[in-house]
Amino acid sequence: MKSEIKYFSLFTVLCALIGFQSCYNEKMEWNDRPYGEPIDVSEIPLTPDEQLLALGALKEYADFPLGIGIDIELYMTKENIRNIANENFDAATAGYHMKHGPMVGSDGQLRFTAVDQFIERLPQEMALFGHALAWHQNQNGEYLRGLIAPDEFEATDLSAHNLLDLSGLKDASFTAWSKTNQGAGITIVENEGMKDGKALQMISSTSSSQAYNLQLRSPVIPVEDAQQYTVSFFIRSNKSGKGRISFEKGSSNQYPYLDYGTGSAVESFTTGNNWKQIRFNITVNADELQLNFDLGYLPEVTYFIDVEHIAVVPASVNTDPIAVEKSAERKAEIVEAALTQWINEMVGHYKHRVDAWDVVNEPINDNGTDIRHGNGKGDDGDTFHWQDFLGEDYAVTAFRLARAAGNPDDVLFINDYNLESNLNKCRKLIEYVQYIESKGQTVDGIGTQMHISYNSDLDNIGEMFRLLAATGKQIKISELDIKVGTASPEPARLAEQTEMYRQVAALYREIIPKAQQYGITLWCISDNADEHVNWLTDDAPCLWDNKYNRKSAYRGFIEGITGKTANELIINK
Repeated sequence: MKSEIKYFSLFTVLCALIGFQSCYNEKMEWNDRPYGEPIDVSEIPLTPDEQLLALGALKEYADFPLGIGIDIELYMTKENIRNIANENFDAATAGYHMKHGPMVGSDGQLRFTAVDQFIERLPQEMALFGHALAWHQNQNGEYLRGLIAPDEFEATDLSAHNLLDLSGLKDASFTAWSKTNQGAGITIVENEGMKDGKALQMISSTSSSQAYNLQLRSPVIPVEDAQQYTVSFFIRSNKSGKGRISFEKGSSNQYPYLDYGTGSAVESFTTGNNWKQIRFNITVNADELQLNFDLGYLPEVTYFIDVEHIAVVPASVNTDPIAVEKSAERKAEIVEAALTQWINEMVGHYKHRVDAWDVVNEPINDNGTDIRHGNGKGDDGDTFHWQDFLGEDYAVTAFRLARAAGNPDDVLFINDYNLESNLNKCRKLIEYVQYIESKGQTVDGIGTQMHISYNSDLDNIGEMFRLLAATGKQIKISELDIKVGTASPEPARLAEQTEMYRQVAALYREIIPKAQQYGITLWCISDNADEHVNWLTDDAPCLWDNKYNRKSAYRGFIEGITGKTANELIINK
């Protein structure tokens, strides 16, 4: 009876794949065998392509979670990607959008909207893995560097030369100053200027769109006709801003283009989180000069102008600023405060949906000898090394913060790459985990990224799994893909890729104890160019091809996670 049941299942699969008449012929041929004789798996008349069609979704075969790293914009807009992700995986990792760079604005505030919308679209039964909190790349480096930038102030005591009366700003009375357009407010605030002094705060309204929609007019300044003067002030804003200086008196052109330090005359200057000196020269055509600070170009921007250093002086006076570097201790305080805000707000906001995080990502240098370091100055672009300012305890701090901000049972990971190709790096990562725990924090899991190739060393991969398993931690393959070296691989190369997917999955299943198997996450769904704009741009590393069809690697991966051949799985389906 068991053989008959298997036979009927096979008959059903074949009919679905290659047509009834063909199935009928196969049935007649197989019925020539003695009654009750079992059908050997090797006799299943399915081609490899037919096997791919007959196999079910990936998550049907794994007894540990399967995850997918995904671009959330593609998930939201591409139906093929969304359907494959939902049908085949238990969990999703946002490949980019939950990192510091895209999440943190120029004002240091977190921008949750895009990820919140993704979560609303993600099936509730699909877990969301948090990636990544403390990393050195994909940072809002400009914002972080701005926090530790040198304090700047004028080299010369301008009070002896300044022709502009600042008394109405210093006592907050605005005597002789005119709020010609207040926008959402023009005030004097304490501790917001350079060196925690007073600042002129100007806030644009929600409808602000023209420069004059936020305008403050200076007192009349006595000058000498036909002489050149320098206007200088320091300004910053809570997010990207834009402004200009216009003239009520002293210039034949009320709205001139000026060289604000850019090397050419332009309509306006830009502002950001860092203090910026705005400085230009103007030759007056009268014996009085009067300025307008026009900051209404953009809505809902808060500007701060340092009160002590707004100046109009003869052009002969030195207005070059000098920079005073913050102390290492002060930089450490500032950077730790930024890391604290980032982790507290990120983990706290998503604790209702995320119960596992890559807390520390890629902490070990490439030769496996020490924790990674940057240039010690805040790096550049989207690179910023927390550890350059907080030392090796940056990871201790990150785990402490994530543990406190999240759920009590959150699973917190440390994650790194090339652990399979550099076993010394793997050992150093394990040693670093031990260091973190010696400082009182618990690391629940270790992630190995495994961006590998079709010909990677399987012996090394097996040894890496043995080293990781010996820690007793949850072990996750966190970003698996297998390169083939070309976007148009030949069948032989695809077969090698298939075998590598099979072997990696099998080694994970066989070596990592069941209780420590946190799962495998694949990095990208398909070979389609949409998913490889910034990652493996001329390769075919995935289980689905560039047209979203299953590749032979799909079969190999399933065979690896189950320990069974595709034929066995199909006949017993």
